[in-house]
Amino acid sequence: YRSSDIFVFPSYSEGNPKAPMEALANSLPVVCTESGCSNYIINEFNGIIVNTADVEDLVIGIIKMMTNNFLRQQCISNGIQTAINNTRETIQFNLSKFIQNYY
Repeated sequence: YRSSDIFVFPSYSEGNPKAPMEALANSLPVVCTESGCSNYIINEFNGIIVNTADVEDLVIGIIKMMTNNFLRQQCISNGIQTAINNTRETIQFNLSKFIQNYY
């Protein structure tokens, strides 16, 4: 990950992919398809979401991420926080807290 400028994930279909989250944790801004990782990527907050199977939209997303320094830095900062908020330990802690509050 460290030798890359951005992480592109042009998937047609995914369940819960780990690679984009690993990219976020490694300070890489993510460009992905709406079916690739839209369950934790928020468009122009911690990455860019493009239309699935739309190559032109993918190219536009990549160019936007590479040329808009403010957006790229924002996505990197917010992406790191997204990764921190989605570690196994954090999820277990939050789930445990939820269960304790309601049972």
